[in-house]
Amino acid sequence: MSGMRLGGTGELKDKDEEIVKVIDIIKPKFEEATGKKYTSIDVINYRTQTVAGKNYFVKVKAIDSDDKETIAHLRIFRDLKMNYELSGHQLDKELGDELVHFE
Repeated sequence: MSGMRLGGTGELKDKDEEIVKVIDIIKPKFEEATGKKYTSIDVINYRTQTVAGKNYFVKVKAIDSDDKETIAHLRIFRDLKMNYELSGHQLDKELGDELVHFE
């Protein structure tokens, strides 16, 4: 596994089809967790971590229904049965903030 050790987070990746689909799936859970509706959630970049499933650490630019833009870090878990859950989020991040593992 180039660039990743088992259990460690992998290299930073640019937005691709896989992560766009993951964000589409998780969007309602993110809205529920933040109490806001988002008109767009655009992936900036992401990392993955292989566990008993897969963790995604994703930096996004989210625009809410009041046109307020926020940079957020999302932690998404995909289990072995391909179910997704939002297991954490950090709001009010800066574009330059490093995307790292968080609980």
